[in-house]
Amino acid sequence: MSHVTNIINNYNDNQYKLIFNAWPNLTGKKLDMAVFENNIKSFTIPDISGPMLNTQIGHIKQLHPNPVGYRQLNAFHVTFAVDEKLLNYYAAKCWISGSRVGETKSNKIHPDDYLHYNRIETVELQNLDNTEKVVSRMLFKRVFLTNLGSLQLQFGQSNIATFTCTFEYEECDFEVLVDEAEMNEIHTEIDINNR
Repeated sequence: MSHVTNIINNYNDNQYKLIFNAWPNLTGKKLDMAVFENNIKSFTIPDISGPMLNTQIGHIKQLHPNPVGYRQLNAFHVTFAVDEKLLNYYAAKCWISGSRVGETKSNKIHPDDYLHYNRIETVELQNLDNTEKVVSRMLFKRVFLTNLGSLQLQFGQSNIATFTCTFEYEECDFEVLVDEAEMNEIHTEIDINNR
């Protein structure tokens, strides 16, 4: 029972920050990460399903997990608001079209790793508590842009233009940055204040 709290601190879906360590710049123009990080509208990790094997013995159905590994699990989607110069959309377009025709941007950390050109080394999802303090983070490593959604511009409406990128990654780590003693202090303080 030591890991059970008597105070429920719900996680809100707007309590996050997404940080790209370096976007492969195939635009030929100066590119600031702020055009991505300041224009994030949503972040989605798609549904994950566990395939099952089905065997029939007589009239009894038996289910067994199907160990397919991590195939088709390593993806996430980010929806961006288009910045005022259209630079973030153009940078994503240059990245995906450049990768299709063999244009490369070397990786500074591993410059001779030709198979990993045109990638983001790390995308960090920071999870914030209600005081805007980072309490945990997910690190998506060796990230590639695999799909760029459509960009729809139209007259007659003043909606914010958005586009969605699908990224695939090779590895994901999770770190808790607030230890249990600090969490107990936070919960005790909340409990005292609510009396």
